[in-house]
Amino acid sequence: MSRLSPDVIDAALAPAGLLLARHNRLTRRQRARAQLQFPAPLALNEALEQLAACLQQPDWRGAGGLRLVLSNHWLRFAVVPWSDDLTRPAERQALAQGVLDEIYGDNGAFEIRISEAGYRQPALAAALPRAARQQLQALTLEHSLPLLSLQPLLMQAFALCGNQLKGGDAAFACLEPGKLTVLTTTRGRWQSVQARSLPYQDEPPVAPMLTQLFAQLENLPQRTLLIGCGQSVHLQSVAGVPVECASAALSWPAPSAGAWG
Repeated sequence: MSRLSPDVIDAALAPAGLLLARHNRLTRRQRARAQLQFPAPLALNEALEQLAACLQQPDWRGAGGLRLVLSNHWLRFAVVPWSDDLTRPAERQALAQGVLDEIYGDNGAFEIRISEAGYRQPALAAALPRAARQQLQALTLEHSLPLLSLQPLLMQAFALCGNQLKGGDAAFACLEPGKLTVLTTTRGRWQSVQARSLPYQDEPPVAPMLTQLFAQLENLPQRTLLIGCGQSVHLQSVAGVPVECASAALSWPAPSAGAWG
């Protein structure tokens, strides 16, 4: 494989399935595309094995890099407050570790990455099992495929659609099959993040789950942006909070209709 290849592989990996697309970065043309639906929800290590098997096929050989988006199912999230006394990366990392430990217990087996929002702004930490990170590293080495980016679905969806919040007190809800992850903002700053599992069905109980999550907040958001990724839902309001529903500008794996219901 030539590391000078202009091709890049975009992959979306979830318990429900796998999506692959190969693009030429110079012409922006898509050269190959594949979709795989799993017969039952997979754990992260099993899904990575499926990804490795797909990358062995001729359509995916010789690319110049891999950009991978991972389902929120497999990650832990926390908002990390700003501290004027803790500005070095190692200090911020230790703070994020402490916040995640307080929420989830010991996170020693997890690798933590921080998405900074700017100076004096709260950040968002995402924790990925270290064993999965090592498995992914071995996968990319085996296929001579540099890992160009690794993003949680939450951050990918927020990067694509978060500007629609336009500051203020709001909620950004990322819906995918089997999972609802909600990021709230106060005066345009990240305030909290919560995730809940949902049944795998065509019309999951999103409204009751949002109502439950909002009940735990000190103040209700003024509006909610609900982004569907491989799952659509239509709501106008929840607990008196206006809801704007949209679809993320990215494809996302989903089980076949009624497969797991």
